[in-house]
Amino acid sequence: MKASHKILLQCTVPLKAKLLPRYLYYEDSKMKKALIILALGVVSANVSAKEGEYWYVGLDILNTKVKHSNKLNLVALDGTPYTEQIKNLSKETGFGLNIGRQVPLSSNLACALEFEYINFGSYTGTEDSAVNNIPYESNAIGVDLTTFNLNLKPKYYVSGTGLYFGGLVGVGGYRMEFSKASTGSGSTTGFNYGLELGYAFSPMFDVSLGYRAAVASFDIENVKDDYEMDITSFYFGGKYKF
Repeated sequence: MKASHKILLQCTVPLKAKLLPRYLYYEDSKMKKALIILALGVVSANVSAKEGEYWYVGLDILNTKVKHSNKLNLVALDGTPYTEQIKNLSKETGFGLNIGRQVPLSSNLACALEFEYINFGSYTGTEDSAVNNIPYESNAIGVDLTTFNLNLKPKYYVSGTGLYFGGLVGVGGYRMEFSKASTGSGSTTGFNYGLELGYAFSPMFDVSLGYRAAVASFDIENVKDDYEMDITSFYFGGKYKF
């Protein structure tokens, strides 16, 4: 810039400095153009990063149905054998929080590794007992379900749109707590899987809806058989990418 200023003074002084304001305007215009190009480059690079490899945090709202799929074989204090099963569990709305990192595999394929916490909600139902398959007692029961999962989530993006189809498979620690007729709790390892349809409506935000299922067998204290629980959910969620 110092060299250019010297040339400018040498050339413009004989011309009574009439070219000096015009020269400065020209330099200012070039600077503005350069700043605009730089800003567009930064935005473009940022968008490309969001579409490729990124971290994200998300929130899901789940409507979940839980089913106790097996009968427990128990023995009464007087030695009478009987079976017991939890039935008529309500559908409940819960929530999930997740954080993950997604990496591109190709122009249309990507895969995310995700850690999540889900509170499926508090359920009400009945604890039904039977002797020789003849019902003889039914009591109200409450069930609370939570889980921490580590999931793998592959995605296929439709070219030219923000639409994607995704899958989910994962493993986690599940916890079940009883209240009302029975008390106690149990923890176990369970598996979950699902399908998801999503849309990226901006470089920073995604929305999705999907279906997921999990199977977990809980070992409850003083109960010989495990509680085999089937957990199915429809969910809607959103993600912020960074």
